[in-house]
Amino acid sequence: MNNLHFNVRVSHFVSLAFLCCLLFPLSSWGQPPEEDALEPQIELVQPGVTLSLVTEHPAIVTPTGIDVDDDGKIWAVASHTHFRPKDYRGPAHDEVIVIDRGTSGRAASRRVFYNETDSTMDLELGPDGWVYLAERDRILRVRDSDGDGHADQQEDLAVLTTEADYPHNGLSGLAWDPNGDLVFALGENYWRDWTLTSTDKRSITGTGEGGVFRCRPDGSQLRRIARGFWNPFGLCVREDGAMFAAENDPGAMPPCRLLQIVEGGDYGYQRLYGSAPYHPFVCWNGELRGTLPMLHAVGEAPCGIAPLANGLVVPSWAEHRIDFYPLSADGASFKTERVTLVRGGPNFRPTCITQASPTVFYLTDWVYGSYELHGRGRVWKLEVEPNTIWLGDLKLDPPNEDAIQAADLMAGGDSYSETQLLRLARSSDSFMRHAAIFAISKRIDAFTEKNVNALDTKDQITLLLALRRSQPKSMAWVRYFWNQSGDEIRFETLRWIADEQLVAFQGDVDALLNQPEMTYRIFEAALATHNVLSGNAIDGITDKKMTINRVTDSKASSKIRAFSLRLLDVNEKVFGPALWKELYDTGDPALIGELTRALASTGSPSAISFLRQIANNEQLDPSIRSDAIAGIAGTSESNTIWLIDLAESNEATLREEALRSLRFGQLDSDALERLRRVAVRFPESADLVEAAIEPSTLKLGRPDVTDTGAWQSRLGAIARPVDLAAGRRIFHHATVGACSKCHRHDGRGNVVGPDLSAVSNDGNPDRLLQALLEPSREIDPQYFPRMLITQDGHVFTGLLLRDGGGGREIYRDSAGREQRFNTSDIAERKELHTSMMPDGLIDAMTDREIRDLIAFLDTSGQRKERLTTQILDP
Repeated sequence: MNNLHFNVRVSHFVSLAFLCCLLFPLSSWGQPPEEDALEPQIELVQPGVTLSLVTEHPAIVTPTGIDVDDDGKIWAVASHTHFRPKDYRGPAHDEVIVIDRGTSGRAASRRVFYNETDSTMDLELGPDGWVYLAERDRILRVRDSDGDGHADQQEDLAVLTTEADYPHNGLSGLAWDPNGDLVFALGENYWRDWTLTSTDKRSITGTGEGGVFRCRPDGSQLRRIARGFWNPFGLCVREDGAMFAAENDPGAMPPCRLLQIVEGGDYGYQRLYGSAPYHPFVCWNGELRGTLPMLHAVGEAPCGIAPLANGLVVPSWAEHRIDFYPLSADGASFKTERVTLVRGGPNFRPTCITQASPTVFYLTDWVYGSYELHGRGRVWKLEVEPNTIWLGDLKLDPPNEDAIQAADLMAGGDSYSETQLLRLARSSDSFMRHAAIFAISKRIDAFTEKNVNALDTKDQITLLLALRRSQPKSMAWVRYFWNQSGDEIRFETLRWIADEQLVAFQGDVDALLNQPEMTYRIFEAALATHNVLSGNAIDGITDKKMTINRVTDSKASSKIRAFSLRLLDVNEKVFGPALWKELYDTGDPALIGELTRALASTGSPSAISFLRQIANNEQLDPSIRSDAIAGIAGTSESNTIWLIDLAESNEATLREEALRSLRFGQLDSDALERLRRVAVRFPESADLVEAAIEPSTLKLGRPDVTDTGAWQSRLGAIARPVDLAAGRRIFHHATVGACSKCHRHDGRGNVVGPDLSAVSNDGNPDRLLQALLEPSREIDPQYFPRMLITQDGHVFTGLLLRDGGGGREIYRDSAGREQRFNTSDIAERKELHTSMMPDGLIDAMTDREIRDLIAFLDTSGQRKERLTTQILDP
């Protein structure tokens, strides 16, 4: 497919700009950027796409919302209050302007219709001459009642009462539902408490979970449709009632999301829990029970969304693109891939979009990469030829059977029995599960404690989720589930208590935190809940003072101290030789084991020395000593002779970990000869000896990575028993496996790729095997990395977190650290659909190691409980 290129130059429209400058001197808007001509550098990527400039600064500056009336006039918001510089000399408030395009298609006139709002995020034309506006703290409508072309009537429809005042994480995203409802969105509001009140005095409250709401055109009958958002700036509703959102600003957990919005949907986010990249009660792609996944990642900082045929058009402010997402049925929802329509340069920053006809759109353009007002702006017209191959049929596809069934369930599911609903709630389709739980929540009174007792754990959790939806403050039901056994129910009950901030359970949660018999997952969830109930929710799971107190408390149980040590930042001053010795001298296997893993994560010379002390202590369990060996691997060639000495040990665990740690090291002839003798003496370890002597042999005779079945047979034929502890060490090993460099598991590791604690709950070893064999075969969209090439030739690959404004971009590197780049320093950027996890990872492991690693990650239920006990108390 050929790419079509053209550059739009400001000089093409000199006469228009000259006229506008006479009427509206540029100096009145404030100090513009130093560049006199900020060319958009437009590239049309798909055939059948046309983009033409309608008007630009100074006629339109820093624009947000846009709509088009029946006469073809463009209505837009020119912002004069969004991060207003002190020397800004424009109007005191935002302007709603009307642009008449005339016969040429370019702007012929401009008038101000209304200018009394601040932090105005969106605009939507409504019935009876009303113009609907989303201001940061209210939804209002205005109209011209006397016909003079200027609004003189104003009505507030929904008012947000809150302490937060950041310009763009409040109300936004206006759209009309075909049923006549006004739909709008609320962002995370800096996790401040808020109350949204309608014209008929209905009130909805919340904190940092955002929301999508609907009301009648006069503001009455307000209700929340969905929750769990960061900032859903863009909303649209198709003619068939399907609703979609483009969510802006992912914070510490990319990407920005394309979402299908359904009644009662929870999309996983809650800013109340802080800004760390991990929290047990926050998810981004449906990882938590009862939450819904994204359809796809969208470009960074989308501000609008519009329907086009069987797809959606979404602009990206930060990535200078306009993308199309064709939708095809996937169960009760959709699937999609991105098709880029238009690319621009750094000074093409499309914001809001409106559909003027089935294939014609208008977009506003912020132009310059600064949040502060800068006196620049554009309006574009996007046209698409109807018969292009990439577009498909303009007529909407009819819903499939799954979508029809889900809609029936959402309408009440009256034809289904409770047993049928419980079965549907186990569907592998997230949207079908949601619909079934939604239907159950409408008849929750049919369930009593007695018949809930008769259900198995999965169905009890379904009832828990339905009860949370219908009776979120039910202390009796929360108490009922609190008294049930099992980690999964306990986790969901803690999440319920935290989400609803049920402070009456603070004593129960605090008592739980002092119980030595619990898994790390429950400890982490209980700590997060404690912080919420104590008013420190933003601490997440990292209340530093509490963590240090628990680690250093000699009277606390060893497991609680060990769990707390897992949470402690190893860069804290308290984590030094004095504490190491104190924990080591307890002689407690759980504490020493956790200390060993913490020391391994530092890599400092003093930590390595202490690890050697642990490894050499013959009084310790071999599993702990082996952890210490794994922590030393790859740190220094001076360890080679010491490792060979350990490789000659009669203790298999020590011997094999030493052999593993010798892999890829420099071995002289004496070392090689000693290793060959180890293979003769201990034939059960011969595969590890061969891998240490010649790692390249690991590749020989293996099936192709695409032949999963052959690999399953090969691994299943291994005679030796599975070694879960070895699998754990491989996961955290510095040179073999090294999974923890990017992945987290049970609280250890980095948050770059998915948390593999959650992946292991899938109980699907085939999926884990496929991920090892072909890392790029199936990647969740939030993990698409970006490759940057800087002006000085440096190549960087990482995950885009956000556009920091002011010409800065923020990424997460492969070690989990945030890296900042000046946009001007980036010569080239590309989104990759390949995993940051390298190909060929299996080429560094023996068959036995691959099998043990998968078994470790696949542990679940009682098997996982046994492993947890083994890890903490070898």
